[in-house]
Amino acid sequence: MLNYDYLGAYSLDNGKDLTVTITRTDRELVKSAQHPKGEDCFVCYFKEVDKPMILNATNCKTIQGLYSPYIEDWAGKRVTLYIKDVKAFGTITDALRIRDFAPKAVNVDVKGAKAKLSKCKTLDELKKVYTSLPKDQLNNADVIAHKDEMKGKLA
Repeated sequence: MLNYDYLGAYSLDNGKDLTVTITRTDRELVKSAQHPKGEDCFVCYFKEVDKPMILNATNCKTIQGLYSPYIEDWAGKRVTLYIKDVKAFGTITDALRIRDFAPKAVNVDVKGAKAKLSKCKTLDELKKVYTSLPKDQLNNADVIAHKDEMKGKLA
């Protein structure tokens, strides 16, 4: 019943909530053991994780209630994933769900990250400093652009 190509309850470290930013939502043909030819599903992609999440009706309704009924408006919106026990197929199982409240805004220290990267004198030093940055800075578009700019200067 598990499809490891997509996020599931098994994806959350120690069952802890995970706040992510939606990059896009698409309709895709998803193949599984139950549907080897594929099933038409909504799939949501996030900036912070490599795998997308299949959105069931419950999770779609939650995002709609938070932000907008139009999936094209969801890009850039943040949601928090969590695990919930649900009754499915006659048994209680873990399900990946989206919290029904918007996560708090995160203030990213872009200026501080850029300052650290600007001090680098070699590509090895740049790599070491960049990979040591906190996750919120690593995933910030301005920080990534500055890292790439520094990489070009040091190459």
